Amino acid sequence: MGSEEILRHLRWYLTTEPTPQGRLEAEFGSSQGPAGLYVASSQPKRRQAPAAAPAAAPAAASAAAPAASAPPDLTPKNLSPGLDILIDWLVEEVEDKQLKERAAKWRGVKVKNPTGRGSGLLKRRGCEGPEAMDLYVSWIVAALRDFPYLSMPEGRDAGIWIRDEVIAKVFEERWDFYNNKRLQGFDLEEFYEVLRILLKWLKDIQKELKED
Repeated sequence: MGSEEILRHLRWYLTTEPTPQGRLEAEFGSSQGPAGLYVASSQPKRRQAPAAAPAAAPAAASAAAPAASAPPDLTPKNLSPGLDILIDWLVEEVEDKQLKERAAKWRGVKVKNPTGRGSGLLKRRGCEGPEAMDLYVSWIVAALRDFPYLSMPEGRDAGIWIRDEVIAKVFEERWDFYNNKRLQGFDLEEFYEVLRILLKWLKDIQKELKED
């Protein structure tokens, strides 16, 4: 789906009555629709008791990746959770992690070293190679999934559409966005390309919304 098709779909989505179902609503029922989510979001959240610490894993399971670290809070206090906040965070993350440069290096490395272990390009929380890549993708997806789309100043419908029809779709077949689970997964080059495309789409949508 190209940028022009994305924007046409956005205009249609925001002007059609009644508003079409988002993917969450279609798959999980009215509780995941705008009205249901609004009610849920207005209720105080229950704090879950922390799970008991698991017993030490046997040596044979030592290769399993540790849990991903908590996602960042993309909506600092006193800032409205607008599309600009989401875009700025993604831009900063790509630049801070030097993903473009590392993806370019990865193209040469993966021919001889498909796992990337020992290359220094794929490391996270004590893991290396594909396990580290999966941890990083999971961390990014968690941050994107938890963004308060329903409270975006661009409007509730726009927020739902951006979440379901733009962000979730860019991960299709590779990663289950809603459940944050690996499907086919990504290598470093593929994931950088996904973030690059996502940023382009979001910037195009931001421009379109400002012009309207």
